[in-house]
Amino acid sequence: MKVINIGLAGYGTVGSHVCKILENRRKYLENTLDCKIRIRKILVKNKKDRKIPKNSELVYDYKELLTDDINCIIELIGGQHTADSLIMDALYHNKSVITANKKLVSYYMTHMNEPFLINTSQFAFEAAVAGGIPIIKSLKTDYEGDNIHKCIGILNGTTNFMLSNMEKNNMSYENVLQIAQEKGFAEADPTADVGGFDALAKLTILIRLSFGYIMSEDSIPIKGIENITSDDFSYAKTLNSTIKLLGVAKLNEIKETDQDFKHELIAYVMPAIVSKDNVIANISDATNIVNIGSDNLGDTYYVGQGAGGYPTANSVINDLVSVIQEQSPTNTSFGNKNNQYNIVYNKDFSSKFYIRINMCDTVGIISNIGDICRINNISIYSILQNPIEDPNNCVFIVVTDTCKLSHIQKCTREISYLNWCLNTPFFMPIL
Repeated sequence: MKVINIGLAGYGTVGSHVCKILENRRKYLENTLDCKIRIRKILVKNKKDRKIPKNSELVYDYKELLTDDINCIIELIGGQHTADSLIMDALYHNKSVITANKKLVSYYMTHMNEPFLINTSQFAFEAAVAGGIPIIKSLKTDYEGDNIHKCIGILNGTTNFMLSNMEKNNMSYENVLQIAQEKGFAEADPTADVGGFDALAKLTILIRLSFGYIMSEDSIPIKGIENITSDDFSYAKTLNSTIKLLGVAKLNEIKETDQDFKHELIAYVMPAIVSKDNVIANISDATNIVNIGSDNLGDTYYVGQGAGGYPTANSVINDLVSVIQEQSPTNTSFGNKNNQYNIVYNKDFSSKFYIRINMCDTVGIISNIGDICRINNISIYSILQNPIEDPNNCVFIVVTDTCKLSHIQKCTREISYLNWCLNTPFFMPIL
């Protein structure tokens, strides 16, 4: 009987839950897959006492996972340097690799270097995007007869928890961040989450699998949630909407001739105004959602837990099954699509926008804004303002018609120079 000897890198929340699921499901998995599954070695940082699976060995150098007796590596240590070295060396040694490291997977998709080309084993990464939601496998296998034209998602549970509680409990950003840190949703340094960088890495992976388009992270417009205030939720409610940090990728068909078409790809990671009529608006707390729009199926929604021990470990175990069944060859691990849509990327995307302006009340403000919008080719759809309580520090909102991102950036920058404007106006797209 075939024996799968696993080298597990990382024994934190996810790693320990991988071991728990394997222990609980071992008999079923081994009977179904006709093999023995053993976690032989577990890589950890230090030598403190740990309860580990029977017949497993703790090791402290990643190279100890590369010995001949190990044929599958599960990488759950996160970060980049050690994890990258482990994955690259494992691929060179022709071992199968399972990883939850979205940052490295995103990087590998734009740098398909030699180890991926020469490795004849397996590479799987379901847990790298949206935790327990099986979106990676679905994008690889369930749309072969279909054309995907939209991929939109709440891809970070921490920020969704924070925004949901800012709305429900009228909390400030600073207070809700503290609660998220106390509950373990946010790190001591929350930049990767609140700045949108975690969602950005996941979006590049989804773009590659959805459209076959290779995109580097630094080419995608990004904005975090740090500057969102209770005022924004108040005005979003007026618009029958809420605010979500979204990863968005859409294809717009452009007709060149009667026979030839190309597709404009727009992509961004930003907080956005989302109508309450949209399914995405109703996803709260740490839950994730991915909305795939396609020709045959219309809108399909994948909803579930985007983080946590059991949800993420469940995806790792599903990857293990896929690896054992040899369904995740390394050389096709990033999908079969190869820019099949004749894509042209447009970083300067067009959308309707929400602009919040903090100001000292005075005469001529609307006239000033109208002039700046006109000069920047921006049409104003509406202006919103609640009754003024403090004329030295008040807020009003401009909602635009569809315009370019660059025009909004220039417009808000020019408004910030006016003597009645208290800071650079905050803007976000309207989904």
